[in-house]
Amino acid sequence: MYYQKSQELIDSWNKTLAIVAKLASVPVALVMKIEKNNITVLSKNIDTDANPYTIGHTECLDGSGLYCEEVIKSQKMLNIPNALCDENWNDNPDLKLNMVAYLGLPIVNNDGSLFGTLCILDNKEHVFTETTVGLLEAIKQSFEVQLKQLHQQHIAEEKQKLEALSILIRGLSHEINTPLGIGITATSIIESTIENIEQKLAAKSLNQNTLSSCLGTIKDSVSLLSNSLNHTADQVGKLQDLSLIHI
Repeated sequence: MYYQKSQELIDSWNKTLAIVAKLASVPVALVMKIEKNNITVLSKNIDTDANPYTIGHTECLDGSGLYCEEVIKSQKMLNIPNALCDENWNDNPDLKLNMVAYLGLPIVNNDGSLFGTLCILDNKEHVFTETTVGLLEAIKQSFEVQLKQLHQQHIAEEKQKLEALSILIRGLSHEINTPLGIGITATSIIESTIENIEQKLAAKSLNQNTLSSCLGTIKDSVSLLSNSLNHTADQVGKLQDLSLIHI
């Protein structure tokens, strides 16, 4: 369910990025996600062939020289109208895709950790207006709110699952404890009956009727014990099935 809702969020972001790209008059709008030491294209405007980036494409983050690496390190906006005219950026890897202009912001998780970046790129010099910057900042805030909501919803759903599982386990525990108690009682009866037989044998007072009665008691107790053990085994099997489902 969490993965499904995450995918729904990505699909929504793809549509939002398509609108952002049109409003900003750029061919590329991206959400890049940090994954350990890598950065991955998570979402993009997919309504055009002008975007050369592929969803799922991953690059090593540290020392990559990518625009997004600088955004992540500084945790600030990066605005580059023309990388070809900037000695700090005139040999960066994105130029291989002819991405000359860049505007990017960090996306922050609810716990303060970095999720990734939101950015737009152009294949020509582009002096981004205050309106475009404001648009990107508003989308960034919207995406952060959506991430927070998704995380809170995931926690709530997991809590509900744990509560339901706890109730089920308590019920199964009762189902196990009852036959176990019966089994313990049956075992005690068997032991007591055997002890009675041994005492009468020692005293040479064991007769046919007493032996028959004792054996009947043992037989009934064994049957009761067997049924209790089988019931317990069934309940343990259910618990094992639950453990497999929730791994």
